Amino acid sequence: MDRTQYGTIVKMFCKPLVSKVEGIDNYFLRELWMTILDATERSLSGILFFSPTETSFDKDINKEDIQFWFKKVSLCFVSWIYYFYTMEQRRDLINKGYLYLQGDSCGGRILDVYESLFGVKPNTQEVIRYSLGLKEDEEKALTISGAYEMAMDSDLKDYQTIGSELLENIWHENIKDFKLKSGYGENWDFSSIDNPLAKKMFFIGARLWQAHQQIIQPFLMKNPIGKAPKWYRIVPISYGLGSIIIMALVFYFFGSNIITWIIGGILLFIAWSNLKIGLFGSKKLIDELTQDKGKSLTKEVDEESKKFLK
Repeated sequence: MDRTQYGTIVKMFCKPLVSKVEGIDNYFLRELWMTILDATERSLSGILFFSPTETSFDKDINKEDIQFWFKKVSLCFVSWIYYFYTMEQRRDLINKGYLYLQGDSCGGRILDVYESLFGVKPNTQEVIRYSLGLKEDEEKALTISGAYEMAMDSDLKDYQTIGSELLENIWHENIKDFKLKSGYGENWDFSSIDNPLAKKMFFIGARLWQAHQQIIQPFLMKNPIGKAPKWYRIVPISYGLGSIIIMALVFYFFGSNIITWIIGGILLFIAWSNLKIGLFGSKKLIDELTQDKGKSLTKEVDEESKKFLK
């Protein structure tokens, strides 16, 4: 399968997922899941088409394989997101109803979206198993105390959990009784791993962790838990008021004539439309117009915006 075929299959699979996520009214929840899906797809394409020669993966995968990848990797990211937050932030995550993993129960709106996307409601063990290494690191304060080599060995447990599951079910590797060895050192010298299966498992885990660090973590740091961006409703209102001021200046400097009346009419239309959007538009409309620059509007928001232009 070449990249064009891969892109076609992924697009067909992701389109309904993205459509469901775009329909979420909550800004934080919607953009978090868009980020998770983005990181999930990028990590898969990176593994298929940009992996080193010694860890090349069979690219002949089907829609079911891609579905399995998205189902497991996105859940893995949710688990890592939970342990990205400090204990205090985690309480905020729980109190606001976004995610909780307590005892034998788990839930929250993040997992509700997961269930709506993949039709499966995971239990606590299914979620937490992907971050047992992170949990050990936190409980033993390995990274905080500077025990980086021990912390990295803990991370290997998470690499193995998700890596072995994907290798066995997508690439049909025999991973029975296989275990990643510890002791690769602080810098994790990839060339020192001589077992081909270990290289693949390590590469998958490292690639997913890289996606988590470079794509998901920046979103989490930029967006406080459950909070929408600052009050962007002022943006269309400012455009409206600005258009009125420009219209007044046109008449002031150029007087009343057919040209100024045409320009004034256009500016008045722009002003009136922006003021209506700013004052009466839905939160979702404001979010997409001001926050999702470069993206096409969803069908629902596009129809709403057209009403304000009438």
